[in-house]
Amino acid sequence: KRCVQFVSSPQFLSPKRTFISSIIDLNLTDHGTPKAIIRDKFKRQAGLDLEREHQELQEFTRLESESGVEEERRMSVASGGTDSDMADRVKWLEKSFRDSESMNIELGKQLSESKQSCNELQSEVGELKENLESVTEKEVKSSARLSELEPLVEEVKELRDKT
Repeated sequence: KRCVQFVSSPQFLSPKRTFISSIIDLNLTDHGTPKAIIRDKFKRQAGLDLEREHQELQEFTRLESESGVEEERRMSVASGGTDSDMADRVKWLEKSFRDSESMNIELGKQLSESKQSCNELQSEVGELKENLESVTEKEVKSSARLSELEPLVEEVKELRDKT
């Protein structure tokens, strides 16, 4: 009788994998996630971060060019500017600052006055609503009373006519 031993036959043996090489490919802090997957996720995230930063820089550059800051910067670098020009510019900026400060104070006053006026109007509206409800309630009572008295008016007229 012929017998085949599978265990000792070399074609049926799988290659032995060492335990250390399988651990190298796994990240033990992430419950066994392969390091290659973690690297791919990191690379993708880094790419997204770079793309987002690039878009922010493009938006910033666009806003600078729209507002004229970039051109103003070029002009100041190109002209060099003398001390008197710079002094005039500083004086103009200080005056603009004082003007904006006074405007801000004035607008703050107007805002507080408007809020106070709004509060007064709201309280007046509340009072008017209460008065309207009171008048409506009285009108309903008067209407009910009138409907009770209407038949009596007819009787009074008949009694006057008889006498």
